[in-house]
Amino acid sequence: PTEDGRERLPALLDGRRGARSCSPGLRGHVGLEYFRQENESLYGKERVTMHDATAETDGYVLTHTMFRIKEPVRALEFYEQVLGFRLITRLDFEEARFSLYFLQPRGHADQADGSLAATFSRAGLLELTHNWGTEGDDTEMHSGNTDPKGFGHICISVPDIKAACARFERLGVTFQKKLGAGGMKEIAFIRDPDGYWIEVVQPDLMEGLVGPFRR
Repeated sequence: PTEDGRERLPALLDGRRGARSCSPGLRGHVGLEYFRQENESLYGKERVTMHDATAETDGYVLTHTMFRIKEPVRALEFYEQVLGFRLITRLDFEEARFSLYFLQPRGHADQADGSLAATFSRAGLLELTHNWGTEGDDTEMHSGNTDPKGFGHICISVPDIKAACARFERLGVTFQKKLGAGGMKEIAFIRDPDGYWIEVVQPDLMEGLVGPFRR
């Protein structure tokens, strides 16, 4: 964007200047329209040919997200017993004093066989990293949802969110947002033992919940 664009964008997004009288929803819409105008290549003809420019990336796969953990025993117990993930690979680096745990949700159709080729090619795995010794010191993990903010959450889908949340309640899981609370009442957020947020959704409810906002 131009220098002028950078000056105008905050006004359109927060309403302190040009969009002062707009409602929050309209301010968001105005901000989106501004973004579209300033980035026509994302919405115009150039987007149609984007695939041709990135054909060489067709084999790229987002394989995993990594969380640093404090205590492996409690973290593995949560992901295996509460969420039903399966530990497929463990790597211990003795000289560097850290371990990696790769987990896969049991709901994935393409289950990994434990080989390293499978571990580093399957989509949607979770990698837990434990730096040896942190379980006994005052190290605290940062979820990214307090300042300085950055990472937000991972998300799991469940076939019946009411049943899933009732089970989480029975197991004593910590909720960040319970089902029925807040603006989006049909999703929930739980926290793992290190404080990372996990969104819980039921896919067949999402069209009614966020479908009107799709562009």
